[in-house]
Amino acid sequence: MELQFYCVAVVWGLLAIALPIQGDNYSFGFDFMGCGYYKQCYVLPPDCQQSECSHIIATYVTEDEWINFELFEKISDPKFNTIGIGFSKDNLMGDEMVTYCLFDGEGRGVHLSYNEGKTNVRPENWRELEGNNIRNLAAYRGDDFLYCKFRQRILAEGENGEKFSLVGNITMFLMHSVVDENWNIQIHSLDRESEDFPHVFPNVVNFTWAINRNPEVEIEYSLPREIRRQLLLLHGCLMVTGWMFLIAVGISASRYLKIFHKDKKPHGIAPWFQIHRGFNVAGVILIVMATAIVFFANDFRWSGPLFDESFYRSIASTRSSLHSLTGIVAVAMALLQPIGALFRCHPRHNYRKIFNVLHHTVGKVSFGVAMFSLMLAVLLFRVWYSRGFAIITLLAYCGTGFLYVTVSDRYIRLYSQFSAVTLDDCWLSSKLSNIDLGAWKF
Repeated sequence: MELQFYCVAVVWGLLAIALPIQGDNYSFGFDFMGCGYYKQCYVLPPDCQQSECSHIIATYVTEDEWINFELFEKISDPKFNTIGIGFSKDNLMGDEMVTYCLFDGEGRGVHLSYNEGKTNVRPENWRELEGNNIRNLAAYRGDDFLYCKFRQRILAEGENGEKFSLVGNITMFLMHSVVDENWNIQIHSLDRESEDFPHVFPNVVNFTWAINRNPEVEIEYSLPREIRRQLLLLHGCLMVTGWMFLIAVGISASRYLKIFHKDKKPHGIAPWFQIHRGFNVAGVILIVMATAIVFFANDFRWSGPLFDESFYRSIASTRSSLHSLTGIVAVAMALLQPIGALFRCHPRHNYRKIFNVLHHTVGKVSFGVAMFSLMLAVLLFRVWYSRGFAIITLLAYCGTGFLYVTVSDRYIRLYSQFSAVTLDDCWLSSKLSNIDLGAWKF
């Protein structure tokens, strides 16, 4: 039943995480959980209570080259169909970038634009810029508020990307307005006392600290990008093969094959144990190779959390952090299995039961942690040609594993019951054969 539990946990975990990230609209407002913890929240009026805050911007790092933004603003009229954030270096918003979320029409989603004087325009190569540099995560239009969540690259890629890069000291403007059928943002209210006038946040921010902790410098690796990408794909392939095939077969052999060919021991070793040992050792070798490859591709940089005061914050703020942490834990536990087996005591030793419990527990926990780490990779990383297909494949694997474990457990129980009945019949037959029927007179 342990493997069934793992499969069910992975399926529910996938559904709990995959369903929210696949859609565009959600029925929730701004969530203050995490403010001051893994995300920085800017509110107006200053020091307002949660229910009283009418203008909110939240930012947090998702990985080295991206920033997550959350925008929330209460509106006075339901006609407003867009909320946006302006990034200004001079508090005037002249010739500055605006990222906005559109809630209806064909252009529904998150978009890039910039101001030319008092006019907001879209760049000519907007498809390229938006495809490379922004991602829509969530959006909801309530009766009296607008909420949007998106990701944006710090150093924009593409032609004129420097105009849409989040470099240097920035003052943030939060605005709402109306976008017409041509995707043009209409001029907002010019009355500074109006609630429909853009709100300027007094905090000056600088996002370039997130790029290798060194402003103005993009993270560089010694390997070319394409070679590094291929190595990361190889890392994933080896991990999938090692855990989902070799280790899984090794666990299955130990659990279900002991009842077969008990009278045969090639080279003095039971067949199930040869499969169990061989597949597990092969799986551990692939897993160690995959770990070495990913460290080599990343110039031997640790991308997981550091064990200091920022430990929990780094787990929550970067997509690779939790995957790295769970992955290295699973690898370490997998390495313990063959090493511990070398020092196991004799089967009839008093301490053998302790070894068996530890060996089984570490194996099951490591497999569960590895599946969770794989789930994070499927849901959070952008290496997949089709994330939806990857999710479906993982769900199919878990479903097949659940069915296999259920059927195998049932078969083992029936086999044990049948064996018990057969032994009883043999015992009764032996007793009957010892009766002297000639002593009975009929």
